[in-house]
Amino acid sequence: MNGTFLAQDIFGGKVFGVPLGDGNVHCYNVVGDCVFDLTSEQFGETELNYENNPEQFREEHFAKKEEKRLRYEYLKAELEKRIRTPKGC
Repeated sequence: MNGTFLAQDIFGGKVFGVPLGDGNVHCYNVVGDCVFDLTSEQFGETELNYENNPEQFREEHFAKKEEKRLRYEYLKAELEKRIRTPKGC
């Protein structure tokens, strides 16, 4: 989930969530007409339905668990460091 919000920071678009049977959601990104799911492989052969799912908002996800917000901030900071660091350093 943290990766979806990070991808949204980079590419824009919206984050949606596939409802899972346990009450959780699996988040994915939609940018323009392109749907992309960076972590769908974790579901193996299970087909995920990317149609008519509820939009997800970082404020709601981060409010549920402080740890989620902290992981997102860590990933964002690490990405920013790597983008600013010249190759080979």
